Amino acid sequence: MRKITIIILLCICNFLTSQTTLLNEDFTSNSVGYITTDTSSSNYQIINDCNNESWEVVSYHQEKCNSCDGKFIAIQHYNDDCVQDNIFVSKSFSPTQTTITISFDYSFNYYISGANYFEVYLYNETDELQVGSDLIYHTSDKDTSYSSDINISGTNSIKDNYSLRFHYYGENDWGATFDNILITEPTDSSGNGGETREIHVGTSTTTITPLVPSYALFEYGWSGMIYLQNEIRNEGSIEKISFPVSGDSPESYLMDSQKIYMAHTTYDQFPSSVVEENFNDNYVNTDWTLVYEGSIDWSPGWEEIILSTKFNYNNVDNLLIKFENRDGEYSFDYPYFFYTLSTNKSSFGYKDREYPLTAGTRSDTRANILFTINTGSPLHIDLTSFEGVLDGTEVDLEWEVASQTNNDYFIVDHSLDGENWDKINEVIGDGTTTNKEIYNLKHINPSMGENYYRLTHVDFDGRTEVYNPIIVDVCVCMGAKEIIRLYNIQGQVVNKNYHGIVIQLWDNGQVTKAYNR
Repeated sequence: MRKITIIILLCICNFLTSQTTLLNEDFTSNSVGYITTDTSSSNYQIINDCNNESWEVVSYHQEKCNSCDGKFIAIQHYNDDCVQDNIFVSKSFSPTQTTITISFDYSFNYYISGANYFEVYLYNETDELQVGSDLIYHTSDKDTSYSSDINISGTNSIKDNYSLRFHYYGENDWGATFDNILITEPTDSSGNGGETREIHVGTSTTTITPLVPSYALFEYGWSGMIYLQNEIRNEGSIEKISFPVSGDSPESYLMDSQKIYMAHTTYDQFPSSVVEENFNDNYVNTDWTLVYEGSIDWSPGWEEIILSTKFNYNNVDNLLIKFENRDGEYSFDYPYFFYTLSTNKSSFGYKDREYPLTAGTRSDTRANILFTINTGSPLHIDLTSFEGVLDGTEVDLEWEVASQTNNDYFIVDHSLDGENWDKINEVIGDGTTTNKEIYNLKHINPSMGENYYRLTHVDFDGRTEVYNPIIVDVCVCMGAKEIIRLYNIQGQVVNKNYHGIVIQLWDNGQVTKAYNR
């Protein structure tokens, strides 16, 4: 897990940043004349027109902006009996990322009398509210161009419909013009060779006793959430999921032994009938995919969960996410999550002393979520295990791959805190094969205490996939030769293929705690 930090880097480089165009309009295809009121989202819209004095498409105007060319949009005050108060609404557009770039050319010619102004702002059509402050606001003459990056995250999340609004108010003005609207968003490349898109679902800032996605008041529990295709809107590999955690939550709240599953489903809500722990096989179109296993440290802000196994979402079905809490601990304090009312799109169950296998409860309190989706083709490698064993004063690292496609090499990194990483070495992959392959690497200089090891897979085309780290405790078992027995946190004997937190019993009698991938 990592906290999301949004960083905007502006640089002059020898390359062009890739952009996706959301709206590009110079009005060359429009007929000359007044624009009539039209409430269709696919057309321009005029709000509060003043008789026949409204926004119009022109090829000449006395208040023409210097950068306006060909056809452009203009408005002028002609009738002293009518106070101009007109809004031009652009065609709608749908961002897929949190930052967009807006540019346009314009002019405003102020007359000496009256309360006259010209403003332009971004408008969220879905929530029917202005996004942020005005892009421009003028009460005096102006002839220039506007260009700026606008962040639409926070209280105004990504929606289906946005528009740019040009508002002219004039009691006795000369007029205003504008042209060459261009709205783009960055096309960020991820290691998977496609576009990385951040998709917000849910915008409410309401919190409630946090039954989904995780509930720590009971020792064990599960929750399910359905997110619709028309909310996600993108095919690709889901690489991360992030949840906004309320500031009312503890500064840090660690929950061990957490599992997250994903599956496609044709259901758009949970039925009123009994919902069992496994949601019934009828809920899922394909098999469940275990996308994450390990600890989650919930704390205020956006909690980012990097999936150890990416989920390839088809953008046809809806998405079902299941959380399992097998921590075996309870607390009178717990994290609070923001949720948006979504009819019957959540379900949960919880119990002390054992994992609940009986009926669950459906709910309308679905957690807000941010999906990070790579729209490129998925990586093709099936990692079945990644383990580290202390051998004297060295750590033997071993991982198993069931099949691989286009696999160039692996990178093995080492860390003492799970945040700052140094590369140990690279291990050559086997290209494309369906044979099981086992890879090894020895770390000859581990540090006393907990040592983190992270595995990264690199394709021949440079695409990468980073897997969850494992932990090897070198502190108390120095000198031991082998692990003779493994236990889970419930004290049950498990084998080396067990995934999650394990207790290691060494041949010298020492006991350590580690995480098995």
